Amino acid sequence: MDNSRIVYQYIPERSAIFSLSFIMTHFAKYKRFTLDSYENNDAVKVFVFENGGKTVADIFWDENGQTGAGTYLYATYVPVALERAEDVRQNYGFAKVIVIIENLDLWDADWGDLID
Repeated sequence: MDNSRIVYQYIPERSAIFSLSFIMTHFAKYKRFTLDSYENNDAVKVFVFENGGKTVADIFWDENGQTGAGTYLYATYVPVALERAEDVRQNYGFAKVIVIIENLDLWDADWGDLID
């Protein structure tokens, strides 16, 4: 993994009563951590990048005891990618969702708070 990328872990809201998509776009928090603490196989990864002037995200995960390695195969709108990643985390036993972003200027505050 390129060390110039910035990595954040999604911190789920345990007591929220709203739909997942509402939580992921209004209350989400993402805590920054270093690449040396990054565990490749226990996280659903959301890569945020620019494509054709639009900010989009891809989702990837490694094989674990409940599912094989996978991806959604195409870049999508970031809030949708975040929601899908959390769904994969919950349904396939991953420990966390992480967001990997090369340029913080691509992040929209409406998607959640990035916490250093």
